[in-house]
Amino acid sequence: MNKRPPQVSVSGGVGLPPTEQINVERSCKRDLVYSALSVIGFPLAVFYSSPNVSTTAELVGHIVAEQELPLQTIAAVFFYEIFKLVVAFSMYPSYHLYDLMASATSSKSAAKLPVSRRDRDTFVTKSVPFHVKMIEFSKSTWNFGLACGICHLFMVLFGAPFFNDFILTLQFSVILICWTFSPLCLALRPSYILQELPYLSIWNTQIESISRAKYRFISTIVGAMIGAAFIPLDWDRPWQKWPITCLFTSAVAYLLVNSFTVTYLVFTKYFCKIQFPAFLNRSNAGKVKSF
Repeated sequence: MNKRPPQVSVSGGVGLPPTEQINVERSCKRDLVYSALSVIGFPLAVFYSSPNVSTTAELVGHIVAEQELPLQTIAAVFFYEIFKLVVAFSMYPSYHLYDLMASATSSKSAAKLPVSRRDRDTFVTKSVPFHVKMIEFSKSTWNFGLACGICHLFMVLFGAPFFNDFILTLQFSVILICWTFSPLCLALRPSYILQELPYLSIWNTQIESISRAKYRFISTIVGAMIGAAFIPLDWDRPWQKWPITCLFTSAVAYLLVNSFTVTYLVFTKYFCKIQFPAFLNRSNAGKVKSF
């Protein structure tokens, strides 16, 4: 008589087959490397990339005087995000970038679900042809550019100047997408991120890599929105000019969430394995199966 296989937890890799445990461990280590590099290199990318901007006051003064962000700073943020992803995936490769798997869910309809709404995060290790890599790279680049345009549009709809500070809004959109798009690449297929975002509320956060990506994204966006509350106040300060407050509050949120991720992974996975509150590892498995 055949026995039904026991249910296993996918949040920490406990009880999974060896291949799946390796995937879970790699995802944790990729997130740890990315977050550590984010915390360590953030000041270098923002404040020391331009010869004329080395302090917060100088950055604010440049934005007010020139009506634009330093181009060297934007380029440094963009290429540093690429650098972090390259380092993380070079050290701990992942196959979710190309999605070379059939879903591990039992139902046929669920087998077509994207990564963020599956029950498991197993991937079949296959060699990826060069042309597939190039196609995925071109799609990911297109998604990034389209995300910048969509972000710019949402900022205008929420009250950002359209004509007067068009360049500033576009530049801030690029920086904000860098801080939100690249962390999602750690858990989701880059060429499908824009298709996944409308389903953010039903992402399967039982998979820890998906959960961390979701909270990174939400934290940075909320940080940018908090900064907008300071702009209409009648304090008449230079730093109240759009989008200075949003830039700094999103940067603070980005640093805090990456610092928390480093602390969480070090203490729960590799140091003393402290049990954090249960809400940090909520399961949406029921939503996944019923979608």
